[in-house]
Amino acid sequence: MSRLIEHWFGFEKVIAKLLGEPVSLNHAGTSSGADYLSRLGEVDSQALQDFYQRLRTSGVTVVPTVVTFKNWPNVDALETQSLPKGEYISQNLLSMWKSQWAGQSEFPDAFWQNWAQMVNEMNKAEVPLMEGTDLAVPGIIPGHSVYEEMAIWQEAGIPPADVLRSATPVPVQFMGLEDRLGSISEGKTASLVLVRANPLDDIKNAQ
Repeated sequence: MSRLIEHWFGFEKVIAKLLGEPVSLNHAGTSSGADYLSRLGEVDSQALQDFYQRLRTSGVTVVPTVVTFKNWPNVDALETQSLPKGEYISQNLLSMWKSQWAGQSEFPDAFWQNWAQMVNEMNKAEVPLMEGTDLAVPGIIPGHSVYEEMAIWQEAGIPPADVLRSATPVPVQFMGLEDRLGSISEGKTASLVLVRANPLDDIKNAQ
């Protein structure tokens, strides 16, 4: 059975443990313990690399969703016109965001930036990474946020080819659909996108 970690949940506890601080294994909410992400620079680099190697050998796939933390707005003051491409957000979805996430404000930039740094280091350690976002999270634009996520990874230092793999064959492999998806070959379902420029030069060309 495939194993998956979504968001940064649990990684803030890893930082706490590597800093020698007490760790509670209970999940107490999206922002619980997130302050540890701002302390990533305090962690011994070799200890962090050792952790990434253990993660790789565990066989787990990580879906970081960095964009969800970068784009997270002040929910109580949120209006669709304040969002890029906010015209695609229905009033029903906006109402759901406001009721589910009332009182939640923006995350400090250091949180998502350090998380993006960890994602880059996990990629170097060959931890399987998979592109993804989260429609239930405020500030996430359906159909657009995945391209934002891809751009964030590239800006964090991940090569465009690796970003593309995380959005194409990695999900197929995770779901066990290699027999009909994930590569261009005879007998497989055609799933091609025509773009105007090479995404291997700049992942933003994948849009």
